[in-house]
Amino acid sequence: MNISITVTNLERFYFGNAIWNTCMLDDLNPLENSQLKEFHFGGKAVKQEDISVYTKMLV
Repeated sequence: MNISITVTNLERFYFGNAIWNTCMLDDLNPLENSQLKEFHFGGKAVKQEDISVYTKMLV
């Protein structure tokens, strides 16, 4: 699934399926350099399990 995040002031991001957790993300790279304070993923999996993107989020 390709998701493009371009909002620089986004602070909270909740993503997933409402009933069944079948959603799969390719990676979390679009979150890099974001200013997220909260991130919730209620899906099935993230295909590329590299979580180093969290260290590249601006606080």
